[in-house]
Amino acid sequence: MHRTFIAILIAIVSLPLGADAAEREVASLGITTEPALSVSVTRERDAEGGLRLRLVVQRKGPSKPKSFVLYEGGGDDDGPGDKDFRAVTLTAFNLPAETRGVRVAFEFQVPGQKKHRQIDTFLVSVDDTPRVALEMPTHRELDRSRVCHEVEETTLIAQDDGRLFVKPMSNLESDVNGDDDEPMDKACQGQHPGRQITYKFDGETYLQIDPVPKKAAPTPKSGKAPAGEDENDD
Repeated sequence: MHRTFIAILIAIVSLPLGADAAEREVASLGITTEPALSVSVTRERDAEGGLRLRLVVQRKGPSKPKSFVLYEGGGDDDGPGDKDFRAVTLTAFNLPAETRGVRVAFEFQVPGQKKHRQIDTFLVSVDDTPRVALEMPTHRELDRSRVCHEVEETTLIAQDDGRLFVKPMSNLESDVNGDDDEPMDKACQGQHPGRQITYKFDGETYLQIDPVPKKAAPTPKSGKAPAGEDENDD
């Protein structure tokens, strides 16, 4: 049986674009079961406009906080930068084996898009050394065509035996004709479930078990001549 974790959501903050680059707290969560913890996420902008999100865990008492970089990108790198940041939310999430955890939802404007947003979700264990157990997008907005728009929502369902079911669902909506409000793409409508993916917690992270991931192609053995060349070419 899992413990019941009592959590208090202290703050959810979406800071205005163009705020100064100093590291500052954007969300925090109190976990009151012993030993009590305070979990927070800080936001920092670098000189090139990149974004850094750091997760900080503080035990009650004089101990030093533990932290790690949850996300870093934008600026000169790929991924959303500081100007794309929209919000971070923190909620308690019970990991298997009585491991306390949090769910971090990072919402951002998709780089290069004016209206599409995405939410990347991190499941993080916060006992002992904080670490990410799973990271994946749980909300995505995209255009299938000029008139067909898709919103994909992914539900995470934790099981007592350590499995985690990941269930995506796509919602399609078509633009309509101005005269009769009929959809311009009649095939673009309704809900369409995606394939469920099952993960298993191994004590530190979630590993995909169904469908079984494809193995990476083997690396060529050292010393093997490239195709078309003779190893004994004098």
